[in-house]
Amino acid sequence: MENKLNPLENFRKQIDNIDEEILEIFNRRAKIVQQVGELKSKDKNPVYTRHDREAKMLRELARKNPTPIRDKDLQAIYREIISAFRALEKKIQITYLGPEGTYSEIVAKVYFGNAENIDYIPQKNLCDIFAEVSTGRITYGVLPIENSYEGPVSGSIDELIAMGEDSICAEIKMQINHFLLSKEESVEAINTLFTHEQTYAQCSNWIQKNNKQWKIELVQSNGLAAQLASQTPNSAAIAAKQAGEKYELNTLIENIQNHNTNTTRFLIIGNHTVDPTGCDTTTCVFALNNEPGALNKALNILAEQNINMTQIISRPARSTNWEYLFLIDLSGHKKDPHLAEGLKQLKKAVPMLKILGSYPISPSI
Repeated sequence: MENKLNPLENFRKQIDNIDEEILEIFNRRAKIVQQVGELKSKDKNPVYTRHDREAKMLRELARKNPTPIRDKDLQAIYREIISAFRALEKKIQITYLGPEGTYSEIVAKVYFGNAENIDYIPQKNLCDIFAEVSTGRITYGVLPIENSYEGPVSGSIDELIAMGEDSICAEIKMQINHFLLSKEESVEAINTLFTHEQTYAQCSNWIQKNNKQWKIELVQSNGLAAQLASQTPNSAAIAAKQAGEKYELNTLIENIQNHNTNTTRFLIIGNHTVDPTGCDTTTCVFALNNEPGALNKALNILAEQNINMTQIISRPARSTNWEYLFLIDLSGHKKDPHLAEGLKQLKKAVPMLKILGSYPISPSI
């Protein structure tokens, strides 16, 4: 008698066969990637992440996705595939605001993946992230730059302005959900709250409504808040769910942020240019002459070239009291003809203009 597979076993057999085909395709891809790495090494070219190529590929995946898999999930799968193959070319190091468990670490691992050949190195403060990347000791840094409700992260802005040209390689936006975490079993047991200043502002409504004379301790990161809460009796932290898992904390309350659409924009900084993708942002910083209408004149130059400015931030110039620098985001890539011309004209009109980077616009994760 013929031994026929039942329907479930037949489907499983088909899946096994497809997995073998996928593995063979991965093997072919790996061999090509290794050849690319050898070629770059022979030419003494640095091995950088192709942020432009990856951004285009992920956008195309979402546009052409014929599967029942959500676009966001399909992109996450491919980020891990890219990460694994990138690691075949060269070991890279990524630094972020630590300790482990911060949103910066979460974003870094979403963007670069979890391949074994990638080292994630936490830093105690933002200054150290910039120092490690600007000197070339570490390939990339990940830092928060602005929040959708609380605005710019001043420390990141100031350090970014001091960086050299073409320092920004990519951006990534992540919806931020804050959790109240503790070793204790209930909110009533808490008398000390560890939190980052920006996080405190993002959760201010809940804190003001529920604070029972807690001692508020402002710390340098959400990861540090969770770490301290794991070591301090009768304390809690506001941090990511992943931080609670890392430091073995109980989740007392979920999603205590003021707004359910609370989103933070992060930048990936490095030391190389990124090619155009057709969907890019250019970030610049410039100074002004001390004369009436100087800012209006500078902005009119961009308007005359039909350049869309999506953001402008003023920061005090550290070298001179009561003078300011302006950080702007412009739609397009610095190699786009109309933007290139606008920047050329702007450079003639201001005492200082620095292009901090042109990079792909990122969807939220």
